[in-house]
Amino acid sequence: GNLSQAETAAKIGFNAQYFSRVERGMNDGSVEFWRNIKTAFDVSDSDIWAMIENRPIEEEKATKKGV
Repeated sequence: GNLSQAETAAKIGFNAQYFSRVERGMNDGSVEFWRNIKTAFDVSDSDIWAMIENRPIEEEKATKKGV
């Protein structure tokens, strides 16, 4: 299921306020922040870049791979 903002922040070792600022584009997020997201949620580099650039993650890619 989907984690709340606070649960997601806790899972990656950051507080919810920091996570919220990154999510809203008020903070770019540190290298550690994005590395922890990548590790905790097993997301690809291209998906991380999409999040950093505040673009929606392309769902079609996942379905083409047969995931």
